[in-house]
Amino acid sequence: MFILDFDDTLFDTAKFDAQRAKAVQDIGVTEELFYKTKEIAETNEQGLGNYSDIRHAEVLSDFGYSKDIVFYLLRDVTKKLPSFLLSNTLDFLRLIRHFGKSMILLTWGNPQFQELKVRGSGIAHFFDAMYFVNDSKSYMVKKIVDDRDPQTVWFINDKVKETLEVIRKVPVNIILRKSPRISEEEYIVSDLPYFENLMDIYTYIDQYLHPYEFKVMPMGI
Repeated sequence: MFILDFDDTLFDTAKFDAQRAKAVQDIGVTEELFYKTKEIAETNEQGLGNYSDIRHAEVLSDFGYSKDIVFYLLRDVTKKLPSFLLSNTLDFLRLIRHFGKSMILLTWGNPQFQELKVRGSGIAHFFDAMYFVNDSKSYMVKKIVDDRDPQTVWFINDKVKETLEVIRKVPVNIILRKSPRISEEEYIVSDLPYFENLMDIYTYIDQYLHPYEFKVMPMGI
């Protein structure tokens, strides 16, 4: 089984955010204010994932900007979701499917907005199941793995601290996709395998699963 994260793993969230920050600059929102208000919008008072276009627009309205205009500008970027997939996401997912194992998507945030992003980016059909959680990923990984041998499960994620929390509860196989928003030092200190390129992740898994086989790249990717 493969459990895959979405943001910064399959989807270029840093680019997505940068385009949104640029979109609202036209009405005077500075880059600093964009990211400050994004952080506020990301969680509610209970610490649960809460981000959406309208929520961010509401937060910026507290700073004097038109909620309707901000929402329109953010939504205009959200309409372009397929363009924010990492360059080799589709090839990577096709290759992973060749292993013949279940593929599960697990992503944190406002469930409605995360589902919109996943389906809007055009990759939902690759997954046997999708989970959109706004509290604990580690709890959900444990629930998904259930009574399986955790050594038959791969968790592919970008966030180091979140991943360490997962493997403290369930000793699954881990591989990280390096996010540009996390320092390399954090990855190094974690002592977990990590790569920036998804195809390097595929190669790593393939060599782990089939260490003595002659490698032939599947056709039609």
